[in-house]
Amino acid sequence: PDFVRRSSAEDEEWRKIAAEYSQPVGLRNEIMLALVDSRSIDESQSLFLEDGTRRSSIRNRESGETAARLIFSHERTDRLTLRSTLSTAFNYFEGDLQVAENGVLLPVDGSDSEVEEDRHSIEFDADWNWRDDWVFRGSIGRGFYTIDTHDFSSGRQSETTDLASVTYQPQERTTITYESRHEIGQLGFNQFLASSNLSSEILRAGAESLEPVSQWNHSINYDRRFGDRGVLRFGFRRQVRENPVRSVPVSDTLTVSQNVSPEKVNRLSASIEYPFERFEMENLILEAEVEIADSETIDPVTGEKREVSWGRPLEWSLGIRKDPGDGRWSWGIDLWKRDFNDNYSVRSIREEERDFEWSGFVQWEIIDSLWLRGRVQGPRDENELTRFFGSVREVGQAPSFISTTTSSRDSSVSFSIEWRRTPHLEVTASINPRRGTRTIETLTPFGEPMGTVQIREIPITPSFQLDIRLFTQ
Repeated sequence: PDFVRRSSAEDEEWRKIAAEYSQPVGLRNEIMLALVDSRSIDESQSLFLEDGTRRSSIRNRESGETAARLIFSHERTDRLTLRSTLSTAFNYFEGDLQVAENGVLLPVDGSDSEVEEDRHSIEFDADWNWRDDWVFRGSIGRGFYTIDTHDFSSGRQSETTDLASVTYQPQERTTITYESRHEIGQLGFNQFLASSNLSSEILRAGAESLEPVSQWNHSINYDRRFGDRGVLRFGFRRQVRENPVRSVPVSDTLTVSQNVSPEKVNRLSASIEYPFERFEMENLILEAEVEIADSETIDPVTGEKREVSWGRPLEWSLGIRKDPGDGRWSWGIDLWKRDFNDNYSVRSIREEERDFEWSGFVQWEIIDSLWLRGRVQGPRDENELTRFFGSVREVGQAPSFISTTTSSRDSSVSFSIEWRRTPHLEVTASINPRRGTRTIETLTPFGEPMGTVQIREIPITPSFQLDIRLFTQ
């Protein structure tokens, strides 16, 4: 209808500064220091006009990280290397939301948010070449962190990371590796941000009584190399997450974050890189990869057995690339597809499906150390179907509403130019037209033939990026 209008705009700024310094100390020691500082600021605005009523909102968000890592390596013998790593990081997020109707500001609960994290850890690891065909590696890491909001503090929380691996080389260019990793720790910074939603209320709801999240990762990989560039890989990985934190309903009106049943995911993967040397095209390489996953957990809302939401059941990709060899041209093209498990929440279930995606690139070395690159990203179509329930989900319960979302992203072409003045300076400038999108959303009462429709379009907007890397040697 003519009397309804909606518009939105967004302005984003991002910067990152990183430095790394390494220096030998004596004949068998080396020290390395890495520093990083990043900041991201964005502001989004929206306007909605209906029957003479003007509703507007402005959201401001800022986040950043300042981190440092110090690594000391000691080559005890020709077969034994010891390392110690000291890490420290400070992360923060702050944001506010202002909502107005006809120019009058309206109060919004949880509109002002601030989260800060201090994280420190130390890790010791060792590499031992027991024999020419056997390599053992182990590491032990301990640390602690605190997360603070306006009116909540997690206090000092500990975390643990242990790793053990063994690599066996039964014959030349063939390796078999087994690795086991164990991690113990409570919610990380990103998980707190995802839960907070510009409000510290959820952080207080049961967070102090949470058990530490414990995660096991066991994997075994087979790697076979043939020719100068050919690689064949097989792998199996089992991931078990104990005490994961999910939203659990206490009543029909109160939802808290609590530990729930373990989440188990098994993955089987295979990949190959095949050069066409037999056909006298050694610079032409075929790449193929597939991963199949099986998962299991208990629904914390209904108590049913179901798949883990974040465990993708199938992913595959197929590509071909042409390396430059003795020339100055290279190119490549990739095709891939991902399948997704259903996403469950307290009062909804979302199904997601994506079509095939593709991308390609071409690179030309204009003169020595000066490259021009072009990249094309194909369109992407995504469909979501969400069933909303009027109360906490139950087995056999009919939804109250059904929502469909069809999103289409345009194809885009980006360009970058890289200049490398060996060995001290590397400069990369790129222009990336962020792809335009078109989204159609419907909301239909269950059992009704018609509902509401909303169409949202975002045009292509350009993005410019400049990277400068300086090397001292």
